[in-house]
Amino acid sequence: MPVRAELAEQATLPVRNPLPGLVAIILHMGCIGASLGILAPLTALRFKDWGADSWEVGLSAAMTALALLIMLPLVARVPRVNPTVMMAGGCAVGVAALVGMQLLPYVWAWIGLRLVAALGLTMPWLLGESWVNLAAPPHIRGRVVAFYASAFFIGFAIGPITIDAVGADGWPIIIAGIIFLLGAALPLIIARKYAPPIALESIRNPWPVLRRAKIVTLAAAAAGLTESLCFGLFVIYGLDLGWGTSTSLQAYSALLLGGILLQYPFGWLADRWSKGRMLSIVALLTIVSVVALSFVTMQPTIALFWAFLLGGGVLGFYSLGLTLLGEKFEGEDVIRANTGFLLAYQGGALIGPSTGGVAMTFIGPLGFTIVLATVGVLLFAVTQWRFFKQA
Repeated sequence: MPVRAELAEQATLPVRNPLPGLVAIILHMGCIGASLGILAPLTALRFKDWGADSWEVGLSAAMTALALLIMLPLVARVPRVNPTVMMAGGCAVGVAALVGMQLLPYVWAWIGLRLVAALGLTMPWLLGESWVNLAAPPHIRGRVVAFYASAFFIGFAIGPITIDAVGADGWPIIIAGIIFLLGAALPLIIARKYAPPIALESIRNPWPVLRRAKIVTLAAAAAGLTESLCFGLFVIYGLDLGWGTSTSLQAYSALLLGGILLQYPFGWLADRWSKGRMLSIVALLTIVSVVALSFVTMQPTIALFWAFLLGGGVLGFYSLGLTLLGEKFEGEDVIRANTGFLLAYQGGALIGPSTGGVAMTFIGPLGFTIVLATVGVLLFAVTQWRFFKQA
């Protein structure tokens, strides 16, 4: 049997006893989130100390999207490999990049090393999402993906806490990042025999597959745009509304907490209801939350409540979009569609901060509200149109 046909057949088979593999990939993604949660703010802090311009900080952040574009055609040339090898190898590349950052304390060296780190960590992200969708039993896929997404964002929230605990200077924070990456590789090595077969050559040309599920593509782009906008500008948005530094940071923490805690209820509902309808509800929640935040300038407690709900809505685009992808595709198509999902996500992530930043420059915090609400309205309208079209 040709390799491609054999892999396609294997990819459609159910994974025997998927629990060990799912636990491993969820733990792995939590540690990956923690390492990225260190890398992004650490770069910004070091660049500020070195007197770097804002565009240089932005350029370093864009390395993730560039790495994905570079890696996709290269990975597609590897037809047969256990995904744990590629993912653990990616963690090793990330470790090497972190060591290089400490040894080369220069802005442009760090930009290059951010690209190296992103090239390595593209593997856990790309293959991890295919792994969880292939291994998750269909009747609980929404909850499994919710745990997967929550693990990443819990880790991402731990990163800044780690910087605060050990400081942003010297080897301690670099060593912490290395520990998280080694921790990401360990569960993969232990559970390597439970990894589902992944045909990496299926990564080639994902768009024909995703054209069959336009809502999945739109959800991915919406997730990238809204997450990058909130992560990059939410604190500034709070300051512009007059909340003050303390309340703005508390609201940011509430946004992350909402994104983490609300994913499982959303996934539970998605498993029992229409996933498309849940996506429209999350879009509506995003619209209501961001509009409400604009009217609570003098009420910090209420601001925390709406920030919590906004975090659930914004991060829900990602987990529900990924769940919908797993429902609509199987086998090789899961891998191909997931590649397109990540490309759409990164496209949104490139647009979000720049669009929101320009809008806030000209019309203040209202610009943040308009951009987020527009994305929510667009996604809500499309999901409702598809629902009524199918009715």
